[in-house]
Amino acid sequence: AEIRNWYHAHEAEYRVPERRQVFWMLVSDKRLAQRIMRALQKRPERFRELARRYSQDAASCTTGGELGWLTADAEPRAITAKAFSVDQPGLIGPWQMPEGWAIVWVKAVEPAHTLPLEAVRDEIAAAIVETRIRARLEGIAKRAHVKQLVPDIAR
Repeated sequence: AEIRNWYHAHEAEYRVPERRQVFWMLVSDKRLAQRIMRALQKRPERFRELARRYSQDAASCTTGGELGWLTADAEPRAITAKAFSVDQPGLIGPWQMPEGWAIVWVKAVEPAHTLPLEAVRDEIAAAIVETRIRARLEGIAKRAHVKQLVPDIAR
C-alpha cells in the first residue's frame, strides 16, 4: 500500500514524453534531394544506405542518418521541429536549410505514457527507504545537537 501511495503521489515523475525515432540527411543540391526523396518514397528502409552515400553532414553520414529516439525538446531544433510536425511516421522534405537540402525520416513514434507501477516498484521502495533513513539521521542530529557536520570553510 505504501509503494502504491508513493506512486500515485509522484506519478508525474514516472511520465515519459512522446519520442520519435529520427533519421536525417543533408545534401548540397535540390535536384539530388528530390531524387533521393523519390527513391525513399518507394523504399524508406534505404534511408541509412542513401544517407551514408550522399549526406554531407559529417555526423549523420557515418551513422546512416540516425539521430536516435528524440523528444520534442531535443537538439538539433530544426530537425526535431520537422520530426514533430507530422502526426505519424513518414518522410519529410526536402526543405532548404542554410547548409543545403534536408530530408527527415520519422521511422517510429512512441506515444507519451506513464511507466506502470510494476516497472518502478524497486525504485520507489529505494526512495522510501532513503526518505526514512534521512528522517532518522535528522532526528539523531537534532537530539545530539549537531549543528553542522561539514566545517564552514567559507569564513
